Amino acid sequence: MVGRAYGDEDIPEPGVRDAVIVGLFDIGTQLHGGTDPARKVIIQFELSSCGRPDPWWIYEQVKLAFSKYSKLRLFVEGMMGRCFSEREVQSFNLVDILGRECTVHVFHETKDGKVRARIHGVLPCIAHGRIKSPLRVFSVDQLENAAELGEAKLPEWMAGMVAKSVEYQKLRP
Repeated sequence: MVGRAYGDEDIPEPGVRDAVIVGLFDIGTQLHGGTDPARKVIIQFELSSCGRPDPWWIYEQVKLAFSKYSKLRLFVEGMMGRCFSEREVQSFNLVDILGRECTVHVFHETKDGKVRARIHGVLPCIAHGRIKSPLRVFSVDQLENAAELGEAKLPEWMAGMVAKSVEYQKLRP
């Protein structure tokens, strides 16, 4: 299956679409100039194909934090259609959203001269569909040595982000 990745020229039109979370990728602590280091995760959304042979994928990078106003928590609570209780926050496991169907608001953003499809908001699923892609979970913490990154079969741009993480740098000789 080919799927359309983040930043491809063939991107979905803006609007509301059915989607499934098919990938969770812990890319480690990222250092971005001027901002504090932050542990990041990439969520892979598979959008309904709308009659196309291949699905579209949109990747959203978020801080691995579940504070009240974090993007990750807003995505998850939006998908559930309600706010979490403190008990639910304490017991939340990110892997539990893998395979979850939802409705997403897609918008276009221009960055570095490229138009990219992004997710603006996540809502409960309106219409249930079928998952076309295998579900995947990756964490930089799973790597025992730097060479294992190639075996993870991540998109090249994502592997590059993992390679810049603090955790990955500790694996290098």
